[in-house]
Amino acid sequence: RSLVGSEMCIRDSQKTQHMRDLVFGLIDCSVGMLFFIPLFGQQGGEIIRQVSLLSLQETPLFIKVAYFAIILLTVACGIATLALQNYSSIIWIKTKTILSMILTIISVVIFIASLQPYVAFFTFVLLIIKGALLLKRP
Repeated sequence: RSLVGSEMCIRDSQKTQHMRDLVFGLIDCSVGMLFFIPLFGQQGGEIIRQVSLLSLQETPLFIKVAYFAIILLTVACGIATLALQNYSSIIWIKTKTILSMILTIISVVIFIASLQPYVAFFTFVLLIIKGALLLKRP
């Protein structure tokens, strides 16, 4: 009986991890929306307009490169998480969640440091969702 119970527990744990990977991958892929959704503030004379990252102008090149890099890395991590859900390498299993969390934390820091409050808030909410999923870890 205990063998059957432990198998059920392992199956439930695998299902939970599979669902967590699915949610983390989808959240990371959703960061790609920042290319198109007008959340970035751009000074336009006396007013600040909200524009998408692709429409952002008059921002120093190194800041735009940082934005593009962190967004592309996060989306790539999400795609890898979704594509490699059944990959059983110990290194991948241990690092995928940590990598996703680190990229999201770096995103929040970059957007706060560059005075982009709406984008920072968006990524911070995604970070909170990920943290809540990790707290529910079996």
